[in-house]
Amino acid sequence: MKNQFDPARLTVGLAVAMALGNATGCSSGDNGGVAVQGPQYPQGDGGEDGSGTGDDDPAREPVDPDAEPPFQVPNEEARLLPFPVRMHNLAHVTGQSLDHPMYAELYELRYQLGDHDFAEGVAPDLRWSAERMQYWVRGLRSVCSDPQTQAAYAGLLADPRPMMRAAWGRDPVDEEVEAIQQLRGPAVLPADEAMMTCIAVLTALDFVAI
Repeated sequence: MKNQFDPARLTVGLAVAMALGNATGCSSGDNGGVAVQGPQYPQGDGGEDGSGTGDDDPAREPVDPDAEPPFQVPNEEARLLPFPVRMHNLAHVTGQSLDHPMYAELYELRYQLGDHDFAEGVAPDLRWSAERMQYWVRGLRSVCSDPQTQAAYAGLLADPRPMMRAAWGRDPVDEEVEAIQQLRGPAVLPADEAMMTCIAVLTALDFVAI
């Protein structure tokens, strides 16, 4: 793949990270140390649209249809990689197996993230929408704040290239590195800068889309 700077491939990740940085509570709390079963997936109810109906399941909380998304998707609709592929790629980036607790919330949100459950009549949905991005970011917070991820990319703020290279499967060009580094600001704490950088890299279309 030729290394050319395509702003559309990175814009979504940067917009998500900036929206995150402008919101309160940028850093994630821990996930309670609850492990998941990786590719076996937690069990749960699923509706035809993959949203489910469990009233006690926070992964299926209703979304206000009138709420304005904090960012816009590209005009040309992206086609997501299947959810299991995204998770395996995420495990490659973090160096941790899919039963690690850092992935628990992503698995809880798997239907909202386009996963399928044919036994429940839930088909895969590979569309990339603002709502789906919000669920993806919600799940990524535990991944980016986990000590294992932070240890693997201890120099993330000084040089984001190692994570970008691991996530995108190619060397980033200078313009992409500069765009990521522009997320920093004097009013942003280093921990929040690291979170925003991690989320921007893992939300870029080069990581989540075909």
